[in-house]
Amino acid sequence: MVRRWSECGALIKELRLKQKLTQADLATKLDKSASEVSRWEKGERRPKQASLLQLASIFGVPIQVLQQKAGYTPEFDWYASFVEPKEEQEDILPTASDPEKEELRGYLSYLRFRAAVLKAGHSHANQPAP
Repeated sequence: MVRRWSECGALIKELRLKQKLTQADLATKLDKSASEVSRWEKGERRPKQASLLQLASIFGVPIQVLQQKAGYTPEFDWYASFVEPKEEQEDILPTASDPEKEELRGYLSYLRFRAAVLKAGHSHANQPAP
């Protein structure tokens, strides 16, 4: 079975091994658990944007490389939020930390903007030529 974030996980593992770090070493640098790093490397989860920024700094790679492998692109965010079926519905706000809530607000703002842009583009495409 191919994991959703397997490309991201493979890259994190490759970069970690090049630096001769264990999962526990990397987890300590990120203030995360070794099991969280393991989930990333297995492709079961993807790091949040803040963790990607830390990873980019630790590994000396451009943040954009990690963002793309982790699926943080406008196209993916749009697809995942509006098109892809949800496997499970979960209300995370009650358990989210303040930084996580702020990140969610930022994504929501982006998605609203993206929806408006796409709607405007679709409206112009349906108008007759002058």
